[in-house]
Amino acid sequence: TIIMNDDVIPNAADFTDAIRKQLLQQILTIVIGLVLAGNVAHFNGEFFKWLSGLTMGSRCSPDLANIYMRRWTRKFHAQARTANLWRWVAFERRYLDDISGGWNASKDLLQKYIDLANSIDPFIRVTSVIGQKVPVLDMTLSLDKDGKTITTFYKKEIATLECIRDFSAHPYNTAKNAIASEVARRLQRCSFPKDAQPFIDDLAKAAREQKWSKMFVRRAVAMGRERHEGILRQVRRRERSLY
Repeated sequence: TIIMNDDVIPNAADFTDAIRKQLLQQILTIVIGLVLAGNVAHFNGEFFKWLSGLTMGSRCSPDLANIYMRRWTRKFHAQARTANLWRWVAFERRYLDDISGGWNASKDLLQKYIDLANSIDPFIRVTSVIGQKVPVLDMTLSLDKDGKTITTFYKKEIATLECIRDFSAHPYNTAKNAIASEVARRLQRCSFPKDAQPFIDDLAKAAREQKWSKMFVRRAVAMGRERHEGILRQVRRRERSLY
């Protein structure tokens, strides 16, 4: 059999790539299996073996959760389109295992949509909230009388406000930037700046309790406001999204 050199090289390369992908898949499967089998949690001075699911804090947990939920999302969206329900979804966003969305149809159709979502996987549950504020990660969503989405900053009651201490080994600008970033985040999560003010005041109070001077706190807050204005300018120029 006569085979030209120009044909041998690309075919050999394709064969090598196929073997490499197969080996990589096998290695990843073994590694993930070892991680899941060795899930151990430390709580209150004791160690507990995790029998099912992913432990919080594990380095690979976010990636594995994202892979799992991506597969779930694709399957659910395909079935929702087949059932002619996807057309009523106003928006939908997912961050790892947190999914939020809006609905533009009747309650009966919404219930069909939720029932379909809950039929995909017994460990993934979807619920609906009507006429109330919905917490999503670090903000709440609600609708005004015109149906416009309104957002505000959200912090769990058990969440603590902690700032870098003034005697920390961190550079001065690091502490200042940390506070400024939190100020910008609070402003960014609120549809109206006035709604962010109480949360900024709480942050400033926490910084003062860590012995930072009033001047330092004022400058850090001002930097955060300037940073937020810069974000808004980028959004108006369509250089980035707001969130």
